Amino acid sequence: MNFFKNLIFKKFFYALIIFSVVVCLLLVFTSIYFKYTALYYLMWNLFLAWIPLVLSYILISYLKRHAWSSWMGIFLTFLWLVFLPNSFYMITDYIHLQIVPATAVLYFAISFTGIIFNAIFLGFLSVYFIHQELKKRIRRIWADFYLVLIFLACGYAVYIGRILRWNTWDIVLNPGGLIFDISNQFIKLNDLSMATITTLMIFVFLLGLYSILYNGIRFLLIDLNKSKESKDGSA
Repeated sequence: MNFFKNLIFKKFFYALIIFSVVVCLLLVFTSIYFKYTALYYLMWNLFLAWIPLVLSYILISYLKRHAWSSWMGIFLTFLWLVFLPNSFYMITDYIHLQIVPATAVLYFAISFTGIIFNAIFLGFLSVYFIHQELKKRIRRIWADFYLVLIFLACGYAVYIGRILRWNTWDIVLNPGGLIFDISNQFIKLNDLSMATITTLMIFVFLLGLYSILYNGIRFLLIDLNKSKESKDGSA
């Protein structure tokens, strides 16, 4: 199925855009109402969460005409992998609730949940598309294995971003410092244990939630196909 030309997917895609705008407006309204505007950068984080989905679209469009092993296919895949953790990193943004005014915690929590849910769903959607492309080319067990590796990498990337305070751009702007900090984790046992726990917790959360959404999408597609077949049969 070509998801990007499917009418239902287009409607779903537009719904995601509208939801992104709505949750950003909700954050702005909450910030203005409670006179606490220090969290507008969450909207930038949500923008970054859109990038993996856009990159997955570009990559899949490219793969229709070219081999995945081509230099551009590898480069687009690398970009997608680099930006994908931004979608899941927002899970950790809940920690900012501790700095908002006490009377506004509930309302900011609602705003946060909307933005974080949106970001996670964008990430999962891009993963689903890449997962489907992998299954077209290799055995399903290997596609699932690569999926596990991707979520493990995302878990560790979230740790690098939240705990070590590095971001995506540092891969280009400060690769030496980034490599030093990462290698230092394997020297200090305390840091290594924290990295391991954080990575595994994020990994389990992502894999579990993706499994639920993946099977939900599969059941939806099966129902759509049955409905289409019944209509074609009655016609």
